[in-house]
This record gives sequence, structure tokens and C-alpha cells, in this order.
Amino acid sequence: MSTDADGDRSREYIAGVDGTKNGWILTKAKDWPCTEIPDVFFANNFEELIALTQDCDAIALDMPLGLPSRDEIRTCDREARSLLESLSPSPRGAASRLFLTPPREALYGHGGKAREFQKLHRQYRGKGAGLPVWGIVPKMTEADAALCTDPTLQDRFFEFHPELAFAHLAGKTLASKHNAAGVLSRFTLLHPFLPRLLDISLDSSFHSATIDDILDALVGLSTAAHFRRVRHDASPQDRRLPASTVPLDVKGLRMEIWF
Repeated sequence: MSTDADGDRSREYIAGVDGTKNGWILTKAKDWPCTEIPDVFFANNFEELIALTQDCDAIALDMPLGLPSRDEIRTCDREARSLLESLSPSPRGAASRLFLTPPREALYGHGGKAREFQKLHRQYRGKGAGLPVWGIVPKMTEADAALCTDPTLQDRFFEFHPELAFAHLAGKTLASKHNAAGVLSRFTLLHPFLPRLLDISLDSSFHSATIDDILDALVGLSTAAHFRRVRHDASPQDRRLPASTVPLDVKGLRMEIWF
């Protein structure tokens, strides 16, 4: 357990976070495995998310943190794609589960217009972004704006990728989370670590969340527990990409992916 800078609030929880269409899904636990019912919250925006995680020492966020510039492609994105393929029984298409993070210039220069975003993306990358990317652009800029305003947030908030986290637990890339087999395999995998998984109840504030949003946030707890244990170690990390030297973006934010 640790205390914050003011020393007036203990930070004893870990958290996993996934973005939804209208906000953020937040799961909290004291450790991993967790024998209690994990706490699950819905935050309407990143400001609320920060407020809800004041008692959290490590927060795994399924969202790019640390943005590339112009034609740069993040090393962690390349390595994560390669790892997904290497762990997949059917490598074809496995890399598509992780999109390449758009350049900072495209994220902030589109004026809220998808067509302008794609134009800028093609200008810097030579091709447009995949269709799902535009849907999370607001979440990427929301998280980036918060960390650029207060870089110390990255002491606790870190980027993770749920597909890699599940693959680490399973020893292989799982079936797509968008079909019944993939959902069932994720429930089966999580249950030994979260034995009260099926006791989680959600109120109407979670109307925009899907089952895979909840599952992704829950597996983030496994990565948050690991991050809390090893983040101060100077040696290369076997559950971080890249494993050794981590590049910084132009705002000084780390470009890394944990799992």
C-alpha cells in the first residue's frame, strides 16, 4: 500500500479501464487474484475517471498513451502486433486486433470531422486509418489532454492491451471477443482469478457498455497488479513492449504497452 503526495489517502486498489461509446468502464480490486466482488464503475469523462481512481495505485487503461508524430509508428504497436500473431493458433488476422496509433497531428487537426481526420492521416501515414479508429479518437484525445496537463498521472495510469493480457493468461491468442466462443473463453479464463465474477451487478448507467468492454476492463486488473509490482525495476520487463528502453513522445509521455 502507498500514500499519495498529500499523505491523506491510501492507494490500496488496482484498476482496469476500458473506453465505451459514452464514457469509461472502471473495475477496481485490492489485488489479483481477487476473492471479493470487483467494484465496477462508469465514468462519463476522464475527469470523473481520475476522481474515481484516487485510491488506486496502478490503473491499466485500454487506450494509447504517448502519441507518435507525423509518419512515426510506435515501436510498441509493431511489437504488439507481432506478439499477437506469434501467440495465435491462426496468425492470419491476429495483428488486426491492435490498430496503429494515429499521429498526434491527425488527432488534433480534424475539427471534429471524420473526413478531415482521414485526410490528415493519409498526409502523414500515406494511407487512411482503419474505420474503427475514428470511433475512439475522442477517447484518445481526452486521455492525452489529461496526461499532458498533468504528466504525473502516468505514474499510475499506463497503457495496456486486453488481447495481449488475455493471451498472456491463456498462453495463446483467444477467439474473437465479438462471438460467443470468444466471450465464453474469456469468462472461463477469468473465473479462477475472480471467483465472484458472476456476482457483479451493473445499474442503468452502464447502458452503453458491452460484455467485451467489461471483460477487457476486468483483465486489466491482472496487468495492473503486475505493473504495481515491477514498475520501479530497472531490468527489462517481460510483460511490457518494448521490454527495455521506452521511447517518449513529443510531450514527454511514455510510448509503451503492458500486458
